[in-house]
Amino acid sequence: MELVSRAIGPLQTNVHIVADARTREAIVIDAAIPGLPWITGEVEARGWRLALIVSTHGHWDHAGENAGLQAWSCATAAGDVPGTGALATSAPEPTAAAALLEPAAEHGLAVEGPDGVVRHPGTGHGAEIAAHPAD
Repeated sequence: MELVSRAIGPLQTNVHIVADARTREAIVIDAAIPGLPWITGEVEARGWRLALIVSTHGHWDHAGENAGLQAWSCATAAGDVPGTGALATSAPEPTAAAALLEPAAEHGLAVEGPDGVVRHPGTGHGAEIAAHPAD
């Protein structure tokens, strides 16, 4: 596994990119605004393919670049479903979501939210996560 991280935006949100060294597939965790140039630059420079975008919750400082990253990469986005302990997913093509999330779950991907609850992608309840602009 390879990991790069950077504090981004006015709230200095920790943005992480985790990649499988063998498959070169990457996951972005908490794509804060204005992180799109940094995230896409790191992914491209390292020869990775963005497969999954995970937001620990839906605030703009954690999910603000999700739509831009999905447009750039066609990756699936996953985010917290409040009160469920699960992540819901949204994919450009709904049939692609399950195929992308199953390998992540098999490899033990889990995200601990600010509430201390550990969430696993692919266990959502049908809600969709999209970018939340800073209103």
